[in-house]
Amino acid sequence: LDGALLALEAELPGMATAEVARDPFVLACAPSHPLARRRAISAGRVMRILIATDAWHPQVNGVVQTLERLSEQLEAMNIETAFLTPSEFTTAPLPTYPDIKLALATQGAVRRRIAAIDPDHIHIVTEGPLGMLARWHCLAVKRPFTTSYHTRFPEYVRSRAPFPES
Repeated sequence: LDGALLALEAELPGMATAEVARDPFVLACAPSHPLARRRAISAGRVMRILIATDAWHPQVNGVVQTLERLSEQLEAMNIETAFLTPSEFTTAPLPTYPDIKLALATQGAVRRRIAAIDPDHIHIVTEGPLGMLARWHCLAVKRPFTTSYHTRFPEYVRSRAPFPES
């Protein structure tokens, strides 16, 4: 098994599993997989997820609203959420779309913020400056992370600036 998966324990007969939240799903992975080396979420300890996003308040859009609802639902499941957002850094307006503020963060600042939060898992939502810095950090320290892709970001940036799409 090269990756990790979430599955019902009954679907994994004979495979060692670990409970990762208070639901019927478990995380299963090979002992050599990076997730196998993460600390266990013991009874009484809350899982902490860091969500890195370049889309945050004062923006009013679907990404921000979805992340707010996601955080509410995770909290209801006793999963703590923390956010890495532009509001924690000096920002500059996105050229041609000044309502979007881009974080002017450094790798060191992002690394220190991640260390201070000490998350069990990192999820990167956007491909902007904070998303890229969080990804670079995770790759540098060989830390597993997840991402989601909701926007045609390369095409979006290309339409506004002279950057290649790939």
